[in-house]
Amino acid sequence: MYLFIFPCVGKTELLQQIEDSGKVFRNELTDPIAPAAVDSIAAGVAKGVYFSQEKPISVSAQDAVYTKALEKMPVASFLSALDGRLAGLVVHRSSGQPGNEGVSVTLRGRVPIIVIDGIVRNLTVMDLEGIESVTVLKDAIAVAMLGVRGANGAVLVTTRKGHEGHQEITFNAQTSLQQPLSSLLSDPLRAYDYGVLYNEAQYNDDRFLLNPRNIAYTPEALDAYRTGADPSAFPDVNWRDELLRKRSRFDRYTFTASGGNEWARYFVSAEHFNQQGLFKTHDWNQYDTDTDYKSYSVRSNVDLRITSRLEGGISLLGRLLRTNNPGNNLTANIFSGILTTPNNAYPVFNPDGSFGGNRQYPNNLLAQSIHSGYSVNTKRDIMTDFYLKRNLDDVLPGLWIKARASFTSHVSENIVRNKSFAVFQRSVAPSGAESYTQFGTIGTQANSNNVDAQNRMDYQEFSVGYKRTFSRKHGLSLLALANRDNIVSGSNLPLTYKGISGHFAYDYDEKYLLEVGFGYNGSNWFPEKGDTRYAFLPSIGAGWVLSKERFARNLKGVDELKLRASYGLTGWDAAAYFAYVTRYGLGPNVNFGTAAGSLNTIREMAIGNPSIGYEKAAKLNIGIDTRLFSNQLSVSLDYYQDRHSGILMEKGLNTTILGQAYPLENIGKYDFSGGEAVVSWQKSFANSLSFFLTSNIAMQDSRVRYIAEVYQPHPWMERTGQRPGQLFGYTAEGLFLTDAEAMESPVMEGYSAQAGDIRYKDLNGDQVINQLDQSPIGLQRPAIHYGLTAGIEFHGIDFSFLVQGAGNRQLLLSGNSFYEFQNAGTGQAYTHHLDRWTPEHPEASYPRLSLGHNINNHVASTYWLKSGSYLRLRHAELGYSLPAAVSRSVKLESIRFFLSATNILTFKSKELGNADPELFSGQYPLQQLITLGAKIKL
Repeated sequence: MYLFIFPCVGKTELLQQIEDSGKVFRNELTDPIAPAAVDSIAAGVAKGVYFSQEKPISVSAQDAVYTKALEKMPVASFLSALDGRLAGLVVHRSSGQPGNEGVSVTLRGRVPIIVIDGIVRNLTVMDLEGIESVTVLKDAIAVAMLGVRGANGAVLVTTRKGHEGHQEITFNAQTSLQQPLSSLLSDPLRAYDYGVLYNEAQYNDDRFLLNPRNIAYTPEALDAYRTGADPSAFPDVNWRDELLRKRSRFDRYTFTASGGNEWARYFVSAEHFNQQGLFKTHDWNQYDTDTDYKSYSVRSNVDLRITSRLEGGISLLGRLLRTNNPGNNLTANIFSGILTTPNNAYPVFNPDGSFGGNRQYPNNLLAQSIHSGYSVNTKRDIMTDFYLKRNLDDVLPGLWIKARASFTSHVSENIVRNKSFAVFQRSVAPSGAESYTQFGTIGTQANSNNVDAQNRMDYQEFSVGYKRTFSRKHGLSLLALANRDNIVSGSNLPLTYKGISGHFAYDYDEKYLLEVGFGYNGSNWFPEKGDTRYAFLPSIGAGWVLSKERFARNLKGVDELKLRASYGLTGWDAAAYFAYVTRYGLGPNVNFGTAAGSLNTIREMAIGNPSIGYEKAAKLNIGIDTRLFSNQLSVSLDYYQDRHSGILMEKGLNTTILGQAYPLENIGKYDFSGGEAVVSWQKSFANSLSFFLTSNIAMQDSRVRYIAEVYQPHPWMERTGQRPGQLFGYTAEGLFLTDAEAMESPVMEGYSAQAGDIRYKDLNGDQVINQLDQSPIGLQRPAIHYGLTAGIEFHGIDFSFLVQGAGNRQLLLSGNSFYEFQNAGTGQAYTHHLDRWTPEHPEASYPRLSLGHNINNHVASTYWLKSGSYLRLRHAELGYSLPAAVSRSVKLESIRFFLSATNILTFKSKELGNADPELFSGQYPLQQLITLGAKIKL
């Protein structure tokens, strides 16, 4: 819960202030606010619903994005819609799989907490049109009331409320064609090239052996692969083409209704989301084997004025998410198989129609996809919020009290209908007779279901607030809050947060601003005795609106100039499950004598730490905000320094003699610092022309101040002073050109180098390459993330686009999607391996080829670091709204048609080849979408 401040003004002044604050044209073109809605907005302002700490009177560091921007994006998680829109917020994806994208965000280098309508919730898949705004809270004063849950910042989601006035009904329909972006750096080798390079790699590995192996691919076999004369015996299968569609469908339908009067206001929405996967299916199945994703959600927010001084409300959310997979959740296995299965491993089908395979490859990829059954994961969520608020103006003008309660339930259930299959290896005798060898068994369908997650949360809150303006100069606002948040996950003991928090704000003539906040809370996962269960975390902020000073009033073109700063102590609850208690668990079985049977032993698990406490972060933020040229241009600049201490970790100096895990301790210290800038320009003309442009850029740096690491014999091996998660590896100095050069140079310990291998720098000069020569690799400059949103509207035609990118970013290329012949020599190889080192091609970009893992070449080093910086046209949309006379002639308020494209164009380093810079290691790829839609208002 946060304190929301807005000066006491009349309706006309309020409307002007709304427009001045950037609500109308901030980030996206929006419909003008109707005068009839001003009463509702004024009521919302009084409750802190519509506006959260607007720039003119707040000292906190925050930024927001609104409904118009969010609803454009064809995504399931609202986090995916935030890419490039908010300074300091970075979106990460681990997959492009529908319903399982693994979307997460970092804010100023840390993972923020998600707060929905004032309550911390683990909910990201939402109806985007049901969101009023998403605000990032960055500094200490903004998150002060979160206490021990605020050190990493917060993403605050405010859902839409009803308004006084005529009923508004909208229907939004979108349908898209989607096609995958490439998640591979280059294409798999055709069977002939694979055989040629395999023979070469085998020769490289065997050339110094006394008894080299027989050649893997004879000239006759290579010629058969080249000609394709016998695809059954000499297959050449492009597994991606065999398993994956070129394109698939995406559909979203959303219905909303809102309205109300002086006594009741409502907002209702319903949404259906349907996204097809990439796997091909087969007509012989009566069930779906694709990675489809469907969701259904219904939201209702109702606010009631019960009496002239008592109001209340209820918010309901029901959600059903359904994710389909082939077999027993085999999607990840299939994509892994695509990476590791050569084109010539086996035919998809044998001549008799059976699935191809052999002893080495017993899991036919297509059979896994379409002939192993299916599995369905269903998630069901119910969320209910209630509140009552009593105006106590009869006791003291400006005083109010509020009680609030919430209950959330989540269930995740799996239904599995899987079956086994067999593959067959075809053999042809000299006589021409065919025979088939079976691997695996053909089984009947096995049915099972289980609940893999069952969580619930109940929340209670009581708050008291006071807000008055005295003598038209002195603005005062106070808030005190007590709450309890109880979370039960599966069979775990509850995690219960309790505490109080408060906020005080004062402004003199909206010129001098002061805010003070604190949180005093904690959870039952920390020791009950002692002083670590609860933490007191205060923050303070101050601002000076220079533009209101007499000496600045004549500054031409300056509408506002404000300086602000905040500093405070925040906390982060990162403790493991009751980590202060030493726990015991079952150990190995012990047999006694010769009798059958055994007894379980009990063993001591990780040692408890009774002094364990919360992580803390001292946050400093300094900012400047300005609005110029009749509020057409606005600029916000921020510098921050977050010093995190008490980070939980095990000491690196521990010994293993104890024989068990050491306790977590609050010993780590990390620093995060950086700068952010947001520039917006917006203008409207009398001839129905308006445009906007908003750009943001953030530079973020981080350093390890202390981690109690083990003694390092050389300074370049130390993790202290580096970035958290810093990559360490060898410094490459090109390739050995001759065997003699390799023998005379320092080489990898336990390895005999030869021509074509990577040469590494011997940092300690001992003529051996080993872990003592590993140092930080990669760029040491601050990471840069930026975004640009722009749009224009003229006589019903509108166009907008979003550009997003990252700089000072490097990727380490490795693994099955990049190295050759992995998995003990049975793995895939790619077209970039054609540019490998040979005596005839010494200037190659890739070292000599090997079979399986090469301990010299296939290790982390600067040789495999490539630029990951990119600039992406994330979204563009062209729309047309029919003239009002046309819409009204068919009894509609407005009709808008639009055509949009997502993930359209990417500028990146040529070193990445075909690969997408976000997902480049062969996983389920991101999608490029072309969307056609219509939005109708009744």
